[in-house]
Amino acid sequence: MMNTSVIYAMILFVLVVLFWLFMSYTGFKRMRNSSAEAFRAVKMCYEARRKTAESMVRLMKNFIDGEDDILQEVTDSVEAAGRAEAPAEIIYAETGVMEAIGKMTAAAEKYDDFAASKRYRKLKEELELDDRNIATTIRIYNTLAKTYNEKVHGIMTKFAAKLCGFKEIPMI
Repeated sequence: MMNTSVIYAMILFVLVVLFWLFMSYTGFKRMRNSSAEAFRAVKMCYEARRKTAESMVRLMKNFIDGEDDILQEVTDSVEAAGRAEAPAEIIYAETGVMEAIGKMTAAAEKYDDFAASKRYRKLKEELELDDRNIATTIRIYNTLAKTYNEKVHGIMTKFAAKLCGFKEIPMI
């Protein structure tokens, strides 16, 4: 028969392991939720930039002829980005939006009167603000994702991550 102190030690060991698993699980869950919230913020900033780009397209259509291909490219890229769902798809589509916006603003700058207009300058400033907000939210997301991923691959937490089903999340 086993000694009662050995039984108590085994029970204590099991309780410590269960407590460690529970704490690891809640830590992973909290970190994953924070990363997901940060990614939602990135998506909201992307959406704001797409809306500003659409406003710029409408303004240019009213004042400039001959740039229809570029304006259509912006419209198409904005629509494609709006349909993207997976993080990799979103990043790819938003890169297309950024490139199309660059072409559009370069085209707008060719028309001095238009480029000097108050409405165009305001929209251009909004696009610049949108880009700064995107950069900031991406930095926050990537910091959270990196911390989470380091914990998933950590020496002491790798087992708990696998056991609880937590996997690495992509960085932007």
